Amino acid sequence: QHRSFEMFHATFEDLRCWAWHYIRKQPDTTLTQWYKNAVQVRGGDLRITIPATTAAGPSLQKTQLKKLKKPISECSVAASGQPGFDVLLPMGNTMVLCECRYTEPPDRERSSNKISPAEDVRRKTVLAEGEVKASKATIQSGEITAKASAFVLVAHRATGRLEGFAALCSKRPQGEKALADWHSFMKTEMAVIVLDRDALLCFYGPTFSA
Repeated sequence: QHRSFEMFHATFEDLRCWAWHYIRKQPDTTLTQWYKNAVQVRGGDLRITIPATTAAGPSLQKTQLKKLKKPISECSVAASGQPGFDVLLPMGNTMVLCECRYTEPPDRERSSNKISPAEDVRRKTVLAEGEVKASKATIQSGEITAKASAFVLVAHRATGRLEGFAALCSKRPQGEKALADWHSFMKTEMAVIVLDRDALLCFYGPTFSA
């Protein structure tokens, strides 16, 4: 199920890029305009160039990002075991890394079906940024950098109130381990965007919210 959701999201992003050029014919926008129903947790609103895809579908990476030394020119699903994220989406001078979380059927009463500020946002962002900084992979502007990258949590899970959840991601936690992770998260340079189930269904459109 989880791998299927990763492939579905990558395919949706790829097709949306194709439709952006075919219907709108406008190559540039911003990260928050692309993910309109999301909430930004950290970072600035990065300028992105929507890639002109062929709608052939996403490729599958065979190597984890930190070991990549080649150009990334199209949407792809991350290699098996990739720390921090599941989908790579190069958008001009910006690298977007999506972490996909899936729950089926949706059950708002079970805590296991809700996303966690500590595990799903802070820890994953730190892991993703570590992969970016260790990588020699390139996009349009040259080697990828943390400042020109974004971590996007794509969660088919409930948060309750998305704005409140976003605030919790940056709130100083209790406990030694949680505090250490929080300090690492607060030093990250990547932009951080969160879509919970309600925001995600708006992003996908009415076909998937029925």
